[in-house]
Amino acid sequence: MLEIPGARDVGQVTRVAVLSGSPAPDSRTWSLAAMVAERLAAQGVEVDLIDLRALPASDMLLCVTDAGPVRAALDAVAWSHGVVVVTPVHHAAYSGLLKVFLDLLPRTALAGKVVLPMAVGGSPAHVLTIDYALRPVLVALGAVHVTRGQFLLHLEIERGPDGATCLQWEAERRLEGVLREFTLSMRLHAPGEGVADPRPVVVPRPVPPVVERPVVSSNGVAPIARHDETLVGAAAAVQGG
Repeated sequence: MLEIPGARDVGQVTRVAVLSGSPAPDSRTWSLAAMVAERLAAQGVEVDLIDLRALPASDMLLCVTDAGPVRAALDAVAWSHGVVVVTPVHHAAYSGLLKVFLDLLPRTALAGKVVLPMAVGGSPAHVLTIDYALRPVLVALGAVHVTRGQFLLHLEIERGPDGATCLQWEAERRLEGVLREFTLSMRLHAPGEGVADPRPVVVPRPVPPVVERPVVSSNGVAPIARHDETLVGAAAAVQGG
């Protein structure tokens, strides 16, 4: 069982979005994401477990983000303190499904957030997928800290006769370590008053006061509206000179 020091004492570090980026039904990636979500929830963390496969494909591909499940998934990421990204390895990179979703996020969607990247693959040759393919994207989206990632082999994620998922002992030990690091990193980078509203704040630009002064010209006097008294004085000097 994962023990997170002080996890129940930290009121502001409560929300985590866990993304499963596998397009396959009942995949090991989904099983790992669900396992991570369950362990975080057991420590008092509020978890949004998001199966990207379940989101409407047409809405994702056509960038329909104003309402519906896709909007709800984007909002879950926006309001989270931390994000766990779990993906299968496809052609030495993260999945196309995850790529589509990440492309829907605003440019600074992960600003102020701690991110834990995780990948599931069939060969140790793909262990660098996290650092060379996934991590740069998470950094580009503004993550304040991308923790040490975790790569698991297919064979390390086992399923019993009852369908329950479990990890081999070594994989279990590694998972416990990265989850502890992830949670402690969220505590370190936690905002003082929770997560700020991700919606932009529009501040109206002040309008300079209009100053009306008569400007003398050789043809007479005509009132001219100026936004700056200095410009009025300069114009009068030119006209009089």
